[in-house]
Amino acid sequence: MANRIVAFLIDHMIICFALAFLGFAQMLIKTDLLWLWRMYYIIFLAFLFAYFFKDVVNGQSVGKRIMKIKVVDMDGNKPSIFNLIIRNITIFIWPVEAILVLLNKQRLGDILAKTKVVDK
Repeated sequence: MANRIVAFLIDHMIICFALAFLGFAQMLIKTDLLWLWRMYYIIFLAFLFAYFFKDVVNGQSVGKRIMKIKVVDMDGNKPSIFNLIIRNITIFIWPVEAILVLLNKQRLGDILAKTKVVDK
């Protein structure tokens, strides 16, 4: 379970750092308020995209690769991209996810997508 938490934190830091860098860079390029709002909208969409698709390559995000874990379906096979997206959408209700992982060792996203996290 600790591997999952560390993997999540690594992924979260990478995604937030990359998007913060983009946000600061775009502010240096142009200061027109309407343009800035459009860029923030694009950065927000990039944030969602990064979270929803973070496990698409072999069921592993960067954090999962570092921690040597991966997402598989209940049969141990590579899950579909749709299942991985369903799995990751629920991360935005992280308090519920954290409680379920502590009690059940499986997130709501894993339950809905019929996936599990295993050692690589």
